[in-house]
Formats: sequence, structure tokens, C-alpha cells
Amino acid sequence: MVSHPRTTSRSLVARFLGRGPLERLPKRPDDREALLDLIAWQVLPAGSTEDEPGLNLRLRGFTEDTAMLRRALVDHGRVERAKDGSLYTGLVQRPEITIRPAQESDDAEINRLTVASYLEAGHFPDAKSGYLLRISTSASARRTEAETWVAERGELMMGSVTLAEHGGVWADVAGPGELEFRLLTVDPAVQRSGTGRALVQAILEEGRRRPHIHRVVLSTNQEWTAANDLYREAGFQRFPERDWTPEARPDLILRGYAKDV
Repeated sequence: MVSHPRTTSRSLVARFLGRGPLERLPKRPDDREALLDLIAWQVLPAGSTEDEPGLNLRLRGFTEDTAMLRRALVDHGRVERAKDGSLYTGLVQRPEITIRPAQESDDAEINRLTVASYLEAGHFPDAKSGYLLRISTSASARRTEAETWVAERGELMMGSVTLAEHGGVWADVAGPGELEFRLLTVDPAVQRSGTGRALVQAILEEGRRRPHIHRVVLSTNQEWTAANDLYREAGFQRFPERDWTPEARPDLILRGYAKDV
């Protein structure tokens, strides 16, 4: 079993996975091996199994030529194929999710995944839509005026979130003694990876760590079902006193949530 994927740089991801479906593997051996590692732990991490139709379905998130990519994963030792061809077993260990403070070098990737996550969810028709346009270049300001974290597996950024306290520039609903989080986003390419849940749990732990904080709060669009479900599953309760409507969007109701820490 491969114990851990090779280091994969963000430039590699951008070059080969950020321009539409993968048509062919990189020519350079190091790039090819790193890319196969990255794909392997996402579609079939070590110890998990899948039949061929199921594996093809997972691979369609990366390429239309699933046969090409499936063969490459087997030939390069990332996936093991049963002799009768009935089952495939993953061999690449998926790295743990780590969360750290954002750095200046993260700004461009945070902006990219923020826009991508909102567009993928269908919240806005395009990147030039009002609020989305304003936040599409906000990573630097959020990092310097508040506090932004990123979640990663290896060197692959999976998601980000911004934290603010009462009176801060980026605080919308936080009162005294409350920690608010905003703009929690996960890259659409790694949805259902546990990234959102990991970020929420880290925020709750941070709230408990700060002696002056007794509650974590947030607000989210009432129509964003996945986000509402995530927060309820983490133990947040509806906090109607913090419901609000942005001046620029009188038709929009943002639901308040809170959890005592």
C-alpha cells in the first residue's frame, strides 16, 4: 500500500485539473505520478472498493475518457484490479485534512474557490453578480482585516472560512462575546469530502479556546439547503433574533444560527 501521496503543488492542479476535463496525462513523469496520486485518493482512497461502473462514475469528475484514466491508475499502482475485473481497490492513503491560518500566497486560490463554490451551488448566475463580484477579490482584505483559515489535504486547498468578532469589519451578526464565521466555502471538486464539517468543528474549538467567547454565530441564506443542514448537524440552533436582510437585497433573508461554547 502506498502510505502517502507525493506532494502535489497547486500549480500542478491548476495546469491539469483547472481547465476542463482531463484529456491526457502529463508527459513529465513527476507531474504524471503526482497527478495520479491526487486523483487516486479522491476517487478511491486506500482500502475502499468499487466495481467498474462505480469507479467510472467517480472518474467522470476528472475526465470523459474514464477508460484511459482507470487503466493509468491500475498500471501505475494507484488502484488494484481484481483478476476477474469485478472489483477495484484503492491503494493511496488519503491525507488528513489540516486547517491553518491563510497566508498572502493563498489569496488567489481562496478567491478562486470562493467564486467556484457559489457558482457551482447555483447561488448566482455568474461571477459578475452583485455580492459575488464584491467577494471575488476579497481574500486579502479578509485575511488582514479579520482572520481567514484554509483547509488542505496535502498541498491541495479544499476550502476556506473567515472569522470575526463583535465590532470587526467583517462581522455581520456577532454580538459581544460571540465569534462569527462567514464565507465558509468548499471547492466544488472536493464536495462531500468532510471539509465543511472539519472547518465548523475547528471554529467551535477556537471559540472554546478564547476565554471571552461564549457563543459561535453565523448567518446564511435560507434557501441554501446544504449549508443549513451542515450547521444543524453540527449542533447550531436557529437564532431568529439575528435574522437579517442586506440593504442591497431586500428580497433576501439570511437566517441566524448560534451554538454556545
